[in-house]
Amino acid sequence: MTHPMDPALSPQTCAAETQEGGRKPTCKAFTVLKLCELAYREITKTPLYYPEGQLDEAPLREHLFAQKCEPCLRWYRNALRTYQRLQRAGKLPAPSPQPASVLVPAPEVRPFEPVDRPVALLSMSGSNSGEVFYSAGSVEQANGLDGLRLVLTCRRTEVRSSENPHGWELTLEYPLQDNDPALLREFDDCLARFRVRAQSDETQQREVRLGLVDAGLVSSPFALARLDPWKLQAICLLSRPTSDARP
Repeated sequence: MTHPMDPALSPQTCAAETQEGGRKPTCKAFTVLKLCELAYREITKTPLYYPEGQLDEAPLREHLFAQKCEPCLRWYRNALRTYQRLQRAGKLPAPSPQPASVLVPAPEVRPFEPVDRPVALLSMSGSNSGEVFYSAGSVEQANGLDGLRLVLTCRRTEVRSSENPHGWELTLEYPLQDNDPALLREFDDCLARFRVRAQSDETQQREVRLGLVDAGLVSSPFALARLDPWKLQAICLLSRPTSDARP
């Protein structure tokens, strides 16, 4: 059987890495081969080494995205990046078009409770650059978007206005490599309302549309108005995302 993957991610290598003395061992709960298989299926929507029905994905997803096992997540992220690169180079099949799905809200057991999520300035932000990055961790025991890791990217643009005199825009991103892709797909093409708070306690609310791209689930950019991009403190999802029918 031919495997269209880098030698470092071949089934033979993956199996060998789980043996004692491997370069990058997992936690032993799952073999590297299964982690690579899951990543391959996410990129191509087809099986690679395990035939259909012979890989139970649920325990793998639980281990990666609920328990957040770092050794296994490193293998999974590396495999995702490799398969994305190979797909862009035309060496892996593109996923078959999927029928449009409609988000059906789960029955409400209790009212939605907005939670302020503190944001941390990431080290990649440069004091003289036109980009500032923040990270917001997942909310413990939360479902939906609040249960996913979030990255906030502030970019300075040439679009200036009286509301946004310095041209800063904010984009929200739920990275594919840090979150369960199955959950990200649930919120594709949804509208969500967020509140951003600065250290001065000044706030700004925006409704944005979320969409899936190669990197994950990303919002449409919006003007940061008069909030200082270097002094953001928290972000809050104000209501459950909704799926609207576009004309």
